[in-house]
Order: sequence, then C-alpha cells, then structure tokens
Amino acid sequence: MDDYINIYTNVYFKLIEIGKELSLHSFSEKNDKVELYGLVSLNLCKQQTKSIYILLEHKLHPSVLILIRNVFETFFNYQWILRGETKSEKIERVNQLEGKAFNDIEKELNVMKENSSSSNPIWKPEMYEDKEKFLEFLKTHYPELTYKDKTEIKFKKPKESSLESRMSYIERIKFYSLYRFTCAFVHPTPILRDLLLLREGSEKNPIQLLKPHLKEALDYCLFLIYGIAFNLSKVLEERKEFNKEKVDKILAEIFSIISNSSASKLLEYAI
Repeated sequence: MDDYINIYTNVYFKLIEIGKELSLHSFSEKNDKVELYGLVSLNLCKQQTKSIYILLEHKLHPSVLILIRNVFETFFNYQWILRGETKSEKIERVNQLEGKAFNDIEKELNVMKENSSSSNPIWKPEMYEDKEKFLEFLKTHYPELTYKDKTEIKFKKPKESSLESRMSYIERIKFYSLYRFTCAFVHPTPILRDLLLLREGSEKNPIQLLKPHLKEALDYCLFLIYGIAFNLSKVLEERKEFNKEKVDKILAEIFSIISNSSASKLLEYAI
C-alpha cells in the first residue's frame, strides 16, 4: 500500500494548491450556489484524501473504504446537479440536496413528537425541543431549502431519493456495483469480523482477500477526486477572476500523478 500512500499524499497537496487559488474568489450565496456546492465538495474531498493516506499508513483498511464511499457520493451528487438543463434547475437541485438532510431529521423529529403525546411515551418534549428550534432556525435563515405544503413549511428533497436514482444509466453500469461494495464495510460483515477480530485458528486471510478490491476502489477513487476538481473548474471558467491556465496546470499534474500509477489501467476502459 506504500504506492497508494504516496499517490494520495501527492494528490492531497495538489488539491491544496487548487484550494488556495479558488480562495481568492468571492461568491454570492444566492446566485453561485452551484459553485459553492462544488467548493464545499472539493474541500470535503481534500480532507478525505488526506484521511485516506493517513488511514492507509495505519493499516485501517475498512475505514478507507468508508471514505471512498463518501467520495463516490460527493462526485455523483455533483454530477447530478450539473446535468440540470438551466442555471435555475441546477440551483434548485442544490437546494434539494441540501434540504434533504434536514428533511430526514424533521421526519424523525415528527415521529418523536407523535410519540410524546401517546399514552406511553418514550420521548418528552424537552428531549427534542432543541432539535425543533434548530430546524426552525434553518427554515428562517435558509428559506431556499424549504417549500410550503398547505400551511406547513417543509424542507425540500430530490424526487430521486437515492444515489442510484441520481446516476445516469452509464454511471450506474460502470460504478454502482463498486459503490455498493464499499457500503459493505459500513456495517459488520463476515470479512470485517475476520479482519478486525483476528480470530485464532482461522484459515482465512481476510486482508489478502480484501486488498485486490481495496486497490480497485482506491484506483477509481483517484479519478473521482480528479473529476470533482475538474467539474468545478469547468463551472468556474467563465468567471473573470478565474485563472484557467494555473488551475488547468494543477489539474494536469494531478492527472499525471494518477496516470503514472496503477490506476492508469482504468484508462483502457475509458473510465
């Protein structure tokens, strides 16, 4: 795994360079939501890239797969946003994705409130009031994430409720099976049991079984990291302050790092 540690370290420092360049820009909370979503995605990706090589150094391989899963979600959510036909549609897709997290929280909060008024409640109002105030604060300060349903203000969410449904047909065929593989390491599975508990007398060698799949996931992840940065650069290239030449140079350096790694074999399949 030493090669991957070096590759992810090098890519991380290139992402820092891009981040420094983009930090010079100013953005409107209202009109530049697609750009801001991409910037947040890039910064999350930068943190995850660093975390991946640190976890690899400490041989915490299952945790690496969990982070790769996050990179997959970040990349394909941004892809879904950028497939909007107009600027307003893209902005609305951002609002739906941002609202979804709070929609999920409010859904469960309503279950708690309903339970609190039952004859044998588990929850008491004082146990969820802070959450309720938090959501009301968000609705007031981020009205673009909400819509009016009769007399009630609710958080938006995409009608494409799952990552799978937000992927194009080709994206799903190429990538979804690998994404589902990484999801297998979020919760206990037999291979995690053998890997983490290191049971004596077991004839299995789980890390040897896992490594080829981990390497494949790491290879694909490198291209998705590059893709997040590339997509953001395409969104920003129309801006006057965008230094296209400098950003393109850094992107080319990232692509060169990936192309000179074992991930280069994926280029044969036109990833």
